[in-house]
This record gives sequence, C-alpha cells and structure tokens, in this order.
Amino acid sequence: MTVNYNKKIAPLRVFRPSGMIWYQGETDIFCSVPPELYARAFDSMQRQCSALFGYAEGERLPIVYTQLVSFDYGKSALQQMNAQYAAMQAEQPNTRAVTPIYDVPMSYDHAAGAIHPSPKQPVGERMAYAAQGLVYGKNSATCSAPYPTRVEARDGSVYVTLSYAGNGLAAKGARLAGFSVTDASGVYVPAEAEIVGRDTVRVYSPAVAAPTAACYAFAQMNAIANLYATDDDGFAMPVSPFITDAEHLTQAWQSRDWAECDQAAVWQLINDTYTGYYDTWQAEHTKLISFAAVGVSGNALHMESDGAAQFTAQPVMRYEKDGKMRFFPDADRDYSRYSKMSFSVRNTGSTDIRLDAVRFYTSDLCWFAPAVDGTDDTGCVIPADGAWHTVTLDADTLFRRGSVCGATYSRAKLSEVKAIRLCFADPEKKGAQIDLDAFRFTPSAQAGHGVRFIPRFSAVRNVWDWFCAIGMLLLKPFSAR
Repeated sequence: MTVNYNKKIAPLRVFRPSGMIWYQGETDIFCSVPPELYARAFDSMQRQCSALFGYAEGERLPIVYTQLVSFDYGKSALQQMNAQYAAMQAEQPNTRAVTPIYDVPMSYDHAAGAIHPSPKQPVGERMAYAAQGLVYGKNSATCSAPYPTRVEARDGSVYVTLSYAGNGLAAKGARLAGFSVTDASGVYVPAEAEIVGRDTVRVYSPAVAAPTAACYAFAQMNAIANLYATDDDGFAMPVSPFITDAEHLTQAWQSRDWAECDQAAVWQLINDTYTGYYDTWQAEHTKLISFAAVGVSGNALHMESDGAAQFTAQPVMRYEKDGKMRFFPDADRDYSRYSKMSFSVRNTGSTDIRLDAVRFYTSDLCWFAPAVDGTDDTGCVIPADGAWHTVTLDADTLFRRGSVCGATYSRAKLSEVKAIRLCFADPEKKGAQIDLDAFRFTPSAQAGHGVRFIPRFSAVRNVWDWFCAIGMLLLKPFSAR
C-alpha cells in the first residue's frame, strides 16, 4: 500500500484537480467490511486527498463515485453497500455525487475473469454527467442519484420523497417496476408504484393492508428497476437502490422477476463464466409461449397447448452447470413466509380448462399443493369467457402430492422450494389458450399450523386414498389441531 501511494499518488501533489472519480472495488464486500466502516474510510480518503492537493482547511476535493453492479456477493451485501453509498453522498452533498450502474449493459470479458462490466463508456458518461453538475454547475439538480429524503406510511401505502428529481421522476417503460413493501411481519412482497408528484412515489400492494416500509432495486440481480430523474434532455440519473427501514434487512426482498410475466428473459450473473440472459418461464406440451399479451399489469404470459390432455408452466429458478442443476443466486426459495398466494389467469380458448394444482416441489419427487382459498380442492375451473380471473391459494392448507383426502401440512414445508409448476387439464384436447399475470404473495407473521387431517371419503379416488382416509380418521383425535 505504501509503495502504491508513493509511486502513484504522492507525485500528483503538485496539481490541484477540480475533482476525482472513484470506481468502487468489491474486495470490501468479500472481507465482510461493515458498510458504516467503509463510509468512515471513504470520508478519511476524501479528507486526506483534499489536504494532499492543497485544498484549504475545511474544504473538500469533490468526488464522483459509482455504486456496484449486479454480482453474486451473497445474502444482502450488495444491496446494503449500494444503499450505504447513497447515504455517504447525503453526508456531503456539495462535494460528492454517486452514480448507479445497475442499468448499464452488463456484458463481461469471461476470458479475463472480470466481474466489472466490459463496456466502460456508459459508466464514464454517467460520471461525466455527475461531474458537470457537482463541479461545473451545469445540471446540479440531477448530478447525483435520487435517494429518499422523506418516508411516510399512511392510507395503506408508503410515500417516498426523493432528492435530485430534477424536472420530475419518470419511468423508463410502460410502468414502474422494482418496488416491494412489507408490514410489521418484515416479509417483503412485490408492490405496485405510481408517481404522485414531481419527486414522490406511492408504493402499495393489495396483499399488504398496512405497509410500514418499502424498498426499491434491492436485489442482487436487478434487471427491472426503471425509475429515473429527468432534466431538459429527458432521462437523467436512475434512482438509487434503497430500503426505508433497515430493521427488515434480515428478510429483505429477493428477486422474483418471473412473477410479473412481463419479459421472456432476465439478466443473471452467476459467475465469471455463466452470465447472460435466462428464460423467466418454461412450459411443457405447449406449441407457443410469448409475452406479448396485454395483462392486468403490463404484459402477460400467453400459452397455447399442443392439444395434450395436460400441460404445465413453471418459472425458471435454476440453471444447469457442469451437468448439475443449480439455483440462481437471487432466487427466492422460501415460500413459508406467505399465507396467501394469488395470480391472474384468462382463458381465451373455446372450452373450459381446469387448474389441477400449483405444485411446490421440495425435492424432485415430493411436492405440496395449496388449496384454492375457501375450499379443500387444489384446483378450479377456468371458464372460456376471455375475462381475467384471480385464483387465490391458501398456503395454510397444503396437500402432499395433491391428495385432498388425508393430512394437510404446515406451510413450513415450503421453506426450501426447488421448483413451482402450474398444472392445467384440457379434457377436450382442443388446444387451450391461457394468459397468466401478476403473481402476488401475502405475508404472514404467524407460524403455520401443525399437521391436520381431513378424512373426506368423497375425495377418495383409489385404494391408497381409502387406506389413508381410514388411517387419518383413526388418528384424528391425536392430531395437532
């Protein structure tokens, strides 16, 4: 360190630069350096550089610095560091500007083993834009990434007021994306958002009646966040990733891009070799799958079966590496935190179809299916009326392998889900056409129930079900209620 300083920094002391740019390194994350300690080190560096380059006592050398780009750092390290970088700028707004880079083209030089994006021009252009505002006064209203300055939870929503909004906030796309909310449970769920003022966003979810906190772009593999400040030329700086209440970091939102049914593929940075765009959904016994349909919120997933009696659709949570299936670093696998799950479905075909079950696989062979809310059935009929219908599932009533005659299990069984599969039946084999959209999850602060028994003889379908039903009836007095 001393040699590097004496050779590369000290000789520059005869100059008085107007400012400097600082492209972040990632070693501090891997060394488990607390974000607040990094902030102290950064402040010390700025003060020492200011003294070295002849700035007067109390003056500071302006610094333009970046946040970190998506990479698998584990848990919520990346999110916390990027939020910390915004907080560091707020401590010295007159001498610091921070530039997000989560939205730059993420191509990598795999041969070099680099974890930084290969195209540096977008990063340099954004730093130059920040310097023009921070040092030269050309766009001071948008020279740094917007971050929350005021948060208010009221009327079933979280209102977030942001700095550096310039001419006003705007979405780069048809609708805002990348937001989530939580209530007292601390469990984040996808949220809707709308711009309600020049610098204010309203964040809400029908699944959370009394939200207390919100977060934005708070994921390792952030590919959908699209809120920007604007200036006279259009889009300026993207909004910084943020979380309004750090107390909920232990259950911070994990990426679930497939739930929006908006795009065919999203960016996944697995490591230096397995990087690129991966499908969000896959289907079996279908001749067409697209994302061009107009949904209840943005686009929708459109499927046409190949005439088989059964067809399925499932979100992609894993990828193949070295002949083995591995999970995406940012995949959300813990569904035990949700008491309800819902999605919108539309049947645009000529005949009714049936949703047999939504299967949550805990292993390659074992799966649990929630009951349709208010019933003891894992499925329901989707009428061929061309209208959107909402299917709500009760995660507190799980049937093992779909058997609705016997035991139901606690949603704790869904703490490590390997795959999710929607199973449909087309009895007339006429080629079903359905649209899917807006998968939503309702958090639960309560522990799931223990094993319950539902000996429904009307649901018996075979000898095994008869055996289970009689056994469950005999054991029912001893079961956990």
